Amino acid sequence: MAKVIVAHPNKQHSYYTATGLNINGNLNKYITTVYDKNGSLVYKTKVLLKGKNFKRASGRKCDSLENDQVIQFCELSGLFSLLFSKFPALSKLREYHRRYFTSRFGKKVAKYAVKNNVDAVIMYDSTANSCFKYLRRHAPNIKRILDVSIATRGYMKDIFEEDIQITGIADIKREQWILWDKAFLENEKKEINSTQYFLAPSHFVKKSLLFYNVPNERIKIVPYGVDISLFHTNNINEGSEKPLRLIYVGYISYRKGIHHLLNVVSQYHNTEVNITLCGDYDYASPLYTDYKDISNINFAGFVTRDQLAEAYQKADAFVLFTQGEGLAQVGEEALACGLPIITTEYSGVNDLVENGINGFVVDYNEDALKQCIDWCKENLYALHKMKDAARATAERYSLQNYYVCLNKAVSEIVGD
Repeated sequence: MAKVIVAHPNKQHSYYTATGLNINGNLNKYITTVYDKNGSLVYKTKVLLKGKNFKRASGRKCDSLENDQVIQFCELSGLFSLLFSKFPALSKLREYHRRYFTSRFGKKVAKYAVKNNVDAVIMYDSTANSCFKYLRRHAPNIKRILDVSIATRGYMKDIFEEDIQITGIADIKREQWILWDKAFLENEKKEINSTQYFLAPSHFVKKSLLFYNVPNERIKIVPYGVDISLFHTNNINEGSEKPLRLIYVGYISYRKGIHHLLNVVSQYHNTEVNITLCGDYDYASPLYTDYKDISNINFAGFVTRDQLAEAYQKADAFVLFTQGEGLAQVGEEALACGLPIITTEYSGVNDLVENGINGFVVDYNEDALKQCIDWCKENLYALHKMKDAARATAERYSLQNYYVCLNKAVSEIVGD
C-alpha cells in the first residue's frame, strides 16, 4: 500500500479524495485548517451558530475518516479566510491573506511528509507551491501530485478577455482580477513547474495544462464523482406542461456566465420560462440588482445539500453557462437527478454530455443559449425523455468510479 497525504487548506472535493484513498488503504493523513473535531475551534464555537451557519460548520467534517486521521495546521488563519469570503468587497485582501497562510500551511505539510517518509503528497491548484518547492529540494523521492480542480488561470485569461471585448462589462475584470495579477500568474507557473504529476478532472483542464507545456504523460484524467444515493430521480416532471423550469446552482458571478444567462432568460414571459438560482450572491452586484425584480427569475440564495436534490427534481433542465471550471460537480448532481444539462465547453462536465441525449453543449454566446432554451421550451416532452439517459450518465460517474480511477492513477504514479 502507498502512503499518501492529502492536504487542502480549505475543503473543495478533498474529502472525497481522502475517502477514496482511505478505502484502498493508501491514505496516510488528511491535513487541513478548519475542521469539526474534538478540540478544534469549529467544534468549540459551532454551538453558538444557528440554521444554515450551523450546518455549514458541521459540514467541515469527513464522516468516512476517523479524527486521528485528520491533522490541522493554521486553523485560525483558515477561519479568517472563510470570514473574508463573506465580504466580496474584500476579495483582494482575502487573496493576499490566502497566499500568506497557504504558504505557511504548505511548508508545514511538506515537513510533516518528510518526517513521516510518505510516498506522495496530493495538494490542489494555487495551494501547493510552497509545499512542492520544499519537497523538490529536500525530499525529491516523495511524489508531488497536483489535483487541478479548475482550468489554469493563465489559459482562462484569454477566454475572459474575449468576453469583455464583446460585452464591454468592466465588472468582469474587477470580479476576476486575479487573472490579470502578475504575482498570481507567476506563482501558478512556479507551482506547475514544481509538480511531477497532475490529476485533471476533465479534458478542458488537461488542455489548460498543455497550454503550459506540461508533458501529456504527466497528466492523469480522473473525473470527479457524484453521490448517486443522495442525488436521485423522481417522477415530478413527467408531463409536458409549460413553463420550462430551469435551475442554476453555484455562486452568482460573471465567471459562471450569469450575465449572459439572466439576460437571455429575462426575455421570456414567466409563463414560458423561469429560472431558480441556488447560491450566494452579492447584494450590491448588478447581477442581482438588475434582475431581482424580474418575475421569472428567482434568487433562492444558499441551499443546503439536503435541500438541493429536491430543488433539482423540481426543474426541467439544469443550466451552467460558464466560462471556466474543472469538472462542475453541480452538473453531475443534476444528471443524477435525471436533469438534462445545458452547458459550455468550458465546464468540464461537457465531457459527460451527448448532445440531444442527456443534454446540450452550446457555444459561449447568447444566441446559441437562446436557441437551446427555445428548443427546450417547445419540446418539453422530449426533454423529459432524456431523464433516464441523464441518470445513467451519472451512474457511470459515481463516487465509486472516482475512487477506482483515483487509486489507479495514484498507484501508477507511486510505482513510476
